[in-house]
This record gives sequence, structure tokens and C-alpha cells, in this order.
Amino acid sequence: MYTKKRVLILIVYHFIIATYFTNSYSQTNNYSSYYSAISKAELAILDSNYTESYFFYKKAFKTVSSGFAKDYFNAAICAAYAQDKNGVVSCFSQLALKGVSLAYLKEHLAWKYLKNDTILAFFEKRIFEQCRKKYLSEKNLLLKDKLLNIFHIDQDIILKKYPDAPKRHFNNIQTLDSLINIYGFPSEDIIGVGDSLETSPSFLNILYNDYAKYYEDNKFFNIVKMAAIDGKLHPSLTAFYMSSLKPVFELEATAVYKVSIDSSQVNDLNIKAKINKWVFPIYSESHLLKINNNRKEIGWEDFLSYQKKVIFNLKYPKFIFSLSGGASIYICNQEYIAERYLANVDIIEGVK
Repeated sequence: MYTKKRVLILIVYHFIIATYFTNSYSQTNNYSSYYSAISKAELAILDSNYTESYFFYKKAFKTVSSGFAKDYFNAAICAAYAQDKNGVVSCFSQLALKGVSLAYLKEHLAWKYLKNDTILAFFEKRIFEQCRKKYLSEKNLLLKDKLLNIFHIDQDIILKKYPDAPKRHFNNIQTLDSLINIYGFPSEDIIGVGDSLETSPSFLNILYNDYAKYYEDNKFFNIVKMAAIDGKLHPSLTAFYMSSLKPVFELEATAVYKVSIDSSQVNDLNIKAKINKWVFPIYSESHLLKINNNRKEIGWEDFLSYQKKVIFNLKYPKFIFSLSGGASIYICNQEYIAERYLANVDIIEGVK
């Protein structure tokens, strides 16, 4: 039984959060401004300036009708550190609207930070249920199931090695193309993200093979490129698949890596000192200019800013930066291959 004071508190919370939602999101989308503000928010996290970071997150969210789930995840942590309880609930609500489960949210750092606060009890009992209903009624879950089936078919073809595998791959890719023609690119706004935050939508895995490159003159290269420009797929994920579909369009999605090789196969002491350790490549100014111009085409941040975030995420993984392919492990069996990767790199200290 609620006391009058508690009822008043809940009404105030409901009013504050409703007002926050009404005034904080744009009816139009400017993803160029969005990506820029998000990059500044993430760089502020690297400096442990969470108040400034949350300021830029709020600025970013005002430029679009809906941001990316991973940005709400990070913003919730910054809001908690900035002691903005309404901000935490706002971010949790946006995650719930995208399909993230209550169980997942309860493991979130911000939830643990505010676990005894009345506002979280209100969110759990009232707001989450409303968001969940909206997710189930507004997201295209039938399309989501069809896309998941595409992924399962792709895995089946790879594992069972059918004699007619090329034809099966082609048919599967064609199915994805048809769905995109009907529904548009399957963004978070259309299908959500599910119970937890996936690193990458599973259906995109079918683009990571040679068959996709040769489908209708590499049609999917432009599809994923436009998806980033239009805010339907994060530029980091886009870059990962664009690099696979057209390697000559250099974006350098991999910012740090580890070269794994048996040390007994390496004679060069300089190379031996760098194997089996995280390193970051050092590029020339001309190469940085080239890849940064390509990155700019899809709204992605410059390479060195991205590289800083990948290194930070290796050390402090509590935040989710969209870094698909940002950290890779290369397995070598000959010294000259390892030397090619380790010729111009520095070791990242403080990570295993």
C-alpha cells in the first residue's frame, strides 16, 4: 500500500520522465551531428569526465529521433556518475523500447549504482512494462525472425559443406536483398536489438564471404555504406563489412592487434619482443589522410580517435564502444608474416 507521500513521489517521477522524453528527442534526423557528438562523448569518457560526456550524449540524442542502443548503454553509466537519476531511467527506457530485457538492465553498472533508489523501483514496476509492450507491438518481430533464419541457413551451409553451397549462399543473399527491398535496411528502429546488446546483427554475417562480393556487382557494399550515412547501422559495423566487401576502400577497421606465433619460430629479437602482445600500428600521415577521407564519407570519426577508444576498451571494458573488428588476433606460422605485421608498431602497456 502506497502512502500519500510515496504516491506523490511516483507522480513527480512520472511527470519528469515523460517531460524528458517529450523534449529530448528530435523529430528529424541529423546523423552527421549525431556521430560527431557521440565521438566527443566517448572521448570525454577516456578522460573520466563523465559529466561532460553525458552532456554530449544528450546533445547527440537531440539530433535524432532515436540513437543507437550502445550509446544509451554508455550514457546511462555517465548519467549515474553525474548523479542524474532521471537521465539513467531515460536511457534505460530507450533500451527497453529496443527490446533489451529487464534482467540485462539489472546487470548494468548504472542499475547497481542506483539499486536502492525509488526511481528504479518505479521504472521496474511501471515504465519498463510500458516500454516492453511498445517494443512488442511496434518492432517488426516477424522480420527479425526471418533475418535470424537467414543467419541459421548461412551457418548450416558453412558447417555441412553442401556440394551446391555456392547456389545456397546466393539464394540466401538474395533473400536478404529481397527483405531489404521490401522493408528497408533492418535497423534498430525496425527490429530492435533483443534481450541484450549484440556486437553486430547476426544476419550481417552472410556478407562476410566472397559470395556477397559478387552478388549483383557488389550491391551490398553500397547498401551498408548508405545504412551508415542514414543512421541505420553504426559506422564501425559498416566499416567492418565494407572492408570485407571491398578491401581497396581502406578504412582500417582494425586499430590494434596481437600476433600469435610460437616464439621458437622467431629469431629476430625485436620481433620476438612484440609477439603475443597487443600492439597498435603507426601509419604515415599520407595513409591517415587517405583512410580518414574514406571514413568521413560514412560519418565515422578519424582513425587516431578510434584507436584511442579501442585501446581504452581493452583496459576498461565496462563501456560498449562500437568497435567491431577493432581488436584482432592474427595467427602466424612463419616469421616473415609476423614481421610484416610487427614492423611499425608500438606495444600497448597494461593489457594482456
